[in-house]
Amino acid sequence: MAYDLEEQESLDQFKAWWARWGNLVSGLISLAALGVLANYGWQYWQMRQASEASGVYEQLQKGVATKNNAMVRDAAGVLIEKYSGTGYAQMAALVAAHANVDSGDLKTAQAQLQWATEHAQDDSYRQIARLRLASVLIDMKQFDAALKALDVTPLPGFAVAFADRRGDVYFAENKTAEARKSYEDAKAKLQDLPTAQRSSFEPVLDFKLDALASALPVATASPAAAGLAPAAATPVPGTVAPATPPAVPAAVPSNTPTPEKK
Repeated sequence: MAYDLEEQESLDQFKAWWARWGNLVSGLISLAALGVLANYGWQYWQMRQASEASGVYEQLQKGVATKNNAMVRDAAGVLIEKYSGTGYAQMAALVAAHANVDSGDLKTAQAQLQWATEHAQDDSYRQIARLRLASVLIDMKQFDAALKALDVTPLPGFAVAFADRRGDVYFAENKTAEARKSYEDAKAKLQDLPTAQRSSFEPVLDFKLDALASALPVATASPAAAGLAPAAATPVPGTVAPATPPAVPAAVPSNTPTPEKK
């Protein structure tokens, strides 16, 4: 095919440019293509992980429903070890800890909640885990460790629960002055809560303060009783629940602490 002089000159310039920069351009195009493929591969791997984790989580729920502690323990272990990057692992830690508290295995519950405080993807789950860990440590009479678990800056909406649980620790140690101060601090923060949460927390705190005045045992309020962790399909107030799955597990009830005799 014949080219006129101007076309031939342009073609020669392009050939010269390609001879100089062609390898670099080809490399950049290849890198961009690899980047796109890697991104698709990563997304596929994440979806596959979430799908597999969902099946294991179903086994955990079945174990909870049938009170099969071995099934709960095994499923939670798999989720924490193999699928820690999914939203199911943080939920498994809280649910399994609840089941272990119910069966009296506080040591295992402590380990699972400790893992959640350090590795849960969602900050709200980490704080719920700290509150429940403190309750477990109260039952284990590890009061200094319980206070350490609560020694963080609470997220918005959690300050009342943290002050309340700190009061439970002090009461269990028979430190009534510190307990009263913590409960009063919690009550002073009630105004920062939505009306529904405030109306749930206030009578609990009033009861505890009255109990301190009359030297009656003070019941530890669970996050659910205080409105912190509502029913399974409802996200934690003031926080964003994880995408898979969005539900917050039911709260772990704590035994009633009683002051130790000195």
